Amino acid sequence: MNRIWMIFIPLIISFGSFAKDLNSPLVPYSSLKSKYHFQEKGGISSRVGGDPESVLIITSSRGWVVKINDQGQILWRNKSSCTPITEPQLDYNQIFFACKEGELLALDQDTGKENWKFRFYDSVAGKPETNEQLVIFQTGNGAIFALDKKTGNIKWVARENSRYTLSLMGASQPLIIAEKVYVGLSDGTLAVFNVHNGDLIWKKRLFDRPVISDLDLNLLADNDQIYASSQEGICAISKTTDKTFWCLNEQIIANPSIDQKFIYALNSDNQLCLIDKSVGTIEGKFELN
Repeated sequence: MNRIWMIFIPLIISFGSFAKDLNSPLVPYSSLKSKYHFQEKGGISSRVGGDPESVLIITSSRGWVVKINDQGQILWRNKSSCTPITEPQLDYNQIFFACKEGELLALDQDTGKENWKFRFYDSVAGKPETNEQLVIFQTGNGAIFALDKKTGNIKWVARENSRYTLSLMGASQPLIIAEKVYVGLSDGTLAVFNVHNGDLIWKKRLFDRPVISDLDLNLLADNDQIYASSQEGICAISKTTDKTFWCLNEQIIANPSIDQKFIYALNSDNQLCLIDKSVGTIEGKFELN
């Protein structure tokens, strides 16, 4: 599903001025200069910026987890006890990721050593999300687990999928805002839970295609709205109620990004769409070939 564009969309937003001037051309890839080159046997399955931002945490398809600095120097490289399937989530001094063997791992960010692991018995999971006390993630079968960050002990489990549906890209990452957890489900439903106990606050079906209607892309948020996207389109929903402000029929295939005015989303035609987030209209499309 062209997951590689999840890496390039933030780069395009950072280097291109087209958000301010739609007539400005995109900066070509050829003009971007490499600071260093890093290669990992088996390929890099994901990477995420660490703390400080000049540090990268990289996972490989062979189960290696690597920490490198802004000069490309390896700070540590450890073989994990399972094979990562999600991008790592960094939180203070820990690294969290899910594995295809049905385990969530917590690693020490300074050393790469395993702090704890939690078994959830599913080969599919989404990227974890954290707050001060919890690490929360969703599995492929629709279970949402909230674990104690320090110990890996279960705090609560929730499940709100009304029916089994095919998920194209796995499970989405939960979004924690204050006392609430927003989760996109594989049946096209946006569900909101109490972060402390997992009680359902409200849920709303946004997409209802017979086979594929999953909200498996990451949710976005601003001051007032949540933005949920899928193969069926993208919708803006109130953060406090289930009111839908707008929905746009555009097939979104990679995690979108957001700024003060636009949502940047890759569609099924490999076009980067600039969506006015206040009204849900497409203000421009750019070919990414």
